[in-house]
Amino acid sequence: ELDAVKRRDLKEHLELALSSSSVPLEVLQTLLNLAEYMEHQEQPLPFDKALLGKLAQEAKAYAKALYYREEE
Repeated sequence: ELDAVKRRDLKEHLELALSSSSVPLEVLQTLLNLAEYMEHQEQPLPFDKALLGKLAQEAKAYAKALYYREEE
């Protein structure tokens, strides 16, 4: 298991990468699928729901975008 510092660093680096305007659609969809899977495992990723909603909208995953917007 990753310790708290490594988790925070991973979160920060992923958020930085995802804030780029050139993230391929496949990467966004994979991350959203991972986030959904981890939620079902009751171990949600430490991402802000607003960020996940924004990514889902960019990936044209409108059902997921609505879900995350409602969770905000």
